[in-house]
Amino acid sequence: MDSKYYCLTDTGRSFLVMHDFFIPSEEFPIHTQSDWELVYILRGRGTFIIGNLSQPFAENEGFLIPPDMLHGWIFDRSPGNEVEDICFVFKKELFKELSIIFPELGMPGCLENRRQAAFELRGGLLNRVKRELLEMLHADVPEQLSIVVRLLALLSRSDELNSTEVSFPVKKSDKKLQQIETYVSLNYTHNISIDDIATLVHMNRSSFCVFFKRAKGVSFTGYLNTYRIDMACRLLSATDRTVSEVAYATGFNNLSHFCRTFLKYKGMSPSKYRRNI
Repeated sequence: MDSKYYCLTDTGRSFLVMHDFFIPSEEFPIHTQSDWELVYILRGRGTFIIGNLSQPFAENEGFLIPPDMLHGWIFDRSPGNEVEDICFVFKKELFKELSIIFPELGMPGCLENRRQAAFELRGGLLNRVKRELLEMLHADVPEQLSIVVRLLALLSRSDELNSTEVSFPVKKSDKKLQQIETYVSLNYTHNISIDDIATLVHMNRSSFCVFFKRAKGVSFTGYLNTYRIDMACRLLSATDRTVSEVAYATGFNNLSHFCRTFLKYKGMSPSKYRRNI
């Protein structure tokens, strides 16, 4: 896909606002940037990877991501799923600079001092941010500047920023686990062998198996099966695909194996799960 990474370096701008559209087959893999990023999801669903956390996202959700934090998007490839968002990127110094230039705004730079965490927007803050971002899309630059000031003042003073308690992976083992989780998220529909993953994190097979079991409390095969079954549940509940189609769409090459695995993890057959939903 065309690059949709945003970086203010050498642009001469202190902020950018973009209206993005993604189709399910597109990917926005793990990356970092040196600026703050505020994202509001207008529609669509998928998985948001941020710091050391992976979590589902859906429409009408918003996230504030600090500079230099790993993050990326994996879109649900179900038919009809399209992701639309508004992305507002601004210089990491902007909170501090505005509080100095305009002390009347009362910006204490609290977020500038909390850059080790990402935030999920909620409540009235989420709705106000949506309105401001939609207005910014259709405004000229002078009008956008006034909206930027309002937005940053709002974010700096709000008590409706829910810290995700996400942190930067600092240990080598944390980075390896994030690599593994990201790889599984992007490739679970294909065959993934233990040898593939061990090679990915530069370990031999036996060392990797011990490392993963100790870190996650489950074998890699168990982790992969759990992930695939969770994805299968989403397809069974949100689409009209047949059980066979769901099996192959989640990386199972054998329908019988899929049904046995589903029964093991969910205590019922895929068909019964769909009926219950």
